[in-house]
Amino acid sequence: MVRRKAKKINEAADSGGTFNVVYLPHRKTAAERKGKGMPLSQDEQKTLWLPVCERQPQGEYLKADDARYRPLRNLFNIAQSSLRRLLQQTDDESRAQYRQQMLADQTALADALLPVLTDTARDISLSGWYLWCQILQDPSLCALEQSLAWFSVQMTQHWEQLPPQHETDPQAEQIKLQELSLILGSATENCLFYSAVLLLPVTDDIPYYHYLQCQHRGVLPDSPSHSAQSQADARQRIDVLTQCLAHLQPLDGIFCGTGRRAARY
Repeated sequence: MVRRKAKKINEAADSGGTFNVVYLPHRKTAAERKGKGMPLSQDEQKTLWLPVCERQPQGEYLKADDARYRPLRNLFNIAQSSLRRLLQQTDDESRAQYRQQMLADQTALADALLPVLTDTARDISLSGWYLWCQILQDPSLCALEQSLAWFSVQMTQHWEQLPPQHETDPQAEQIKLQELSLILGSATENCLFYSAVLLLPVTDDIPYYHYLQCQHRGVLPDSPSHSAQSQADARQRIDVLTQCLAHLQPLDGIFCGTGRRAARY
């Protein structure tokens, strides 16, 4: 992937064409990230800003090829199942065990998605799964913020080039809006990202879903005095969430049904 991207930019330079800064990352292997929930590096994120190829800058429509799409869908289903099992645990020991499995499954999905999004296809569904991984692998939400910046540009500036392409499929716009609706859901609880957000810490090591479990039972979880570091982390997450919302603002016309595309759907 790196050599092909570098060659593409070099050819553009030789021909006098315009080009952006090229990042040549060391892509972490599954062994390097296995079970650790390590987010994708900034260099790995930046490879997504490069076009897939000259003929199809946003790639082909992978969902139309079931043989290649199904393995990714299976990895996503496995990751979803391990997350649901984690959210059902009520004691600390079980939560720690299931969290390790959830992170391993998330890593497997992220490792499979990145080369596809970089080199082959940028289906909206695949991008949604990628964003979902960023929430779970990086609780600071910095990886999500970087990914949303990319996703916002994809949606607002490259909509017609996103697969399936409008020039090859008369139903392309409806297909893409349907994929968006599957990511966003019909209510907060149906949104793809809701279950991932439940794992974000309320304070120190207390995740939001554990707080909700205790609240449902009419008790509050034991909470140690807040350290200076935990307070700083909380403030940072609020600042990053503000940046995430800023990236989503340009998508109001699509998400809220006020734009041309949503109205047609």
